[in-house]
Amino acid sequence: MTEFWDVLDENGNKTGRLRERGSMDKGEYHLVVHVWIMNDKGEFLISKRTSNKPFPNLWECTGGSAVADDDSIITAVKEVREELGITLDPKNGQLFKRYTRHFENGSGDFVDVWLFRQTVVLSEVVFQKDETCDAMLAGKDKIIQMIDKGLFIGRELLPYLDDLFYFCDKLFWEIGYHDMNASTFAIGPTKDVADICRIFNPNSNILDVGCGEGRNSIFLAEQGHMIDAFDLSEAGIKKAKSITRDRGLNINFFVCDLGKFIFDKDYDVILSHGVLHLPEKAVRDKFILEAQEHTAPDGYNIIGVFTNRLPATPDNAPFTKSLFDVGELPAKYTG
Repeated sequence: MTEFWDVLDENGNKTGRLRERGSMDKGEYHLVVHVWIMNDKGEFLISKRTSNKPFPNLWECTGGSAVADDDSIITAVKEVREELGITLDPKNGQLFKRYTRHFENGSGDFVDVWLFRQTVVLSEVVFQKDETCDAMLAGKDKIIQMIDKGLFIGRELLPYLDDLFYFCDKLFWEIGYHDMNASTFAIGPTKDVADICRIFNPNSNILDVGCGEGRNSIFLAEQGHMIDAFDLSEAGIKKAKSITRDRGLNINFFVCDLGKFIFDKDYDVILSHGVLHLPEKAVRDKFILEAQEHTAPDGYNIIGVFTNRLPATPDNAPFTKSLFDVGELPAKYTG
């Protein structure tokens, strides 16, 4: 059966045209995916190419070209199912990077690199005839050794590999924090902060705990409030400071671990959005108590957390140490 590809323009948008596989003309692009599957031990599921394929008998991550009408995530899941018989949950996938390749005839492709955090059992792998012939679980060091020995697809085809191996076991939002041209979660403040800030007194002293790249701090500073804000992420704080300079604002951003933060003054508002379920229970409980003690009369604590009503999502689970019980947070403010 003839396989057709969607023709993309230089910006990655569909043109509405189709081409037979491998027949792209100058100025035409198509979509390719690379899929890296990492278990909770930091091992990647890699597979071996059959001897009849280009780069015969070399190991690789799973990958392939999108057929007409399929988007990136559909292609990622489909390629893994076809080549290895493994069903990936799309919710476990994170688009790590997109880059562009150009070929001699003037055509090119967009390569979407996916990182799935999902544990796979090797005995469940089913090889696709004439595509894959072996599979293994391998850590970062093992894969690098295989590349150096010529056993794995070369780095020239994996230009993102060092970045992937650096970010794969870090908090998932670090990828966005390192990208000065992207907004990690969304542009502007979170909805709760945008709504609640209407009740703040003018020129309030505010502490933003776990501020990330500063979306809420910057918004509140633009409303005339005075902001101290910290986060564990050096990249997040660096990005927040850069945005602040560009906007001519004055915000005291600094890097700090929640467990090492020491209050040296009282605040009118203490804000913590989506953070306090991450550290150990003892750390977050101690912080909540100290936050109450350092909130000015008639001041506010605004805290949003994940509870155990649902399990932590796959991207959060490795870093979430203390989901709150339902009702636990309000109970800490009884009276």
